[in-house]
Amino acid sequence: MEEAEKRKEMEKKMEAPSALKRKELLEDMKILSSNEIVEIKRLDEEDLEEVVKLMRKALFEIGKKEMKEIKDILKQGHSYGAYVDRFIIGVGLGFPIYFDRSEKFFSSEEAPNALYMEDAAVLIDYQGKGVIEMLVEEREKEARVNGLEYVVGISGDNINGDIRAEIEKGGTLMQKKYLQLNYRFANTESGFVVFKKV
Repeated sequence: MEEAEKRKEMEKKMEAPSALKRKELLEDMKILSSNEIVEIKRLDEEDLEEVVKLMRKALFEIGKKEMKEIKDILKQGHSYGAYVDRFIIGVGLGFPIYFDRSEKFFSSEEAPNALYMEDAAVLIDYQGKGVIEMLVEEREKEARVNGLEYVVGISGDNINGDIRAEIEKGGTLMQKKYLQLNYRFANTESGFVVFKKV
């Protein structure tokens, strides 16, 4: 479908609904700088094959063990995909967990107070276009809606020295995004923890 036709179709959908419904439609769809419309959708277990293919294309190493873990995460219903023209371009996996802020550790034994976010997987052609931020923000919203206090994750190995300066100088793409989105950081036995109160 041509870009002009897509826009007309979207505008037509937004003509009839109430103002509230139009607002909901616009919140679900974001327009990239290239005028591609991105829709963020909740993922479930039936999306496993599509999710794994995308993660592999985004250079994540996925074996049988990781596939089982991803399937279990998708069953929990806190993960999101970014789509352009019904084609998945990004994935943000998430699941509830307990996070002790003072000690900076995670536990699945206690009542969850946080949404654990795996690093977003986004196709290279869509990196730097705001898709990662959309997936992070959607999982932050998911945490708030579910009454959780934090969003958390582990983003690589511990960083020595001035954490912010080291991230700016040589951090991963995700670490730089977390820095831009005002996350806090801590070196722990588990790795480099990122967290934010929602």
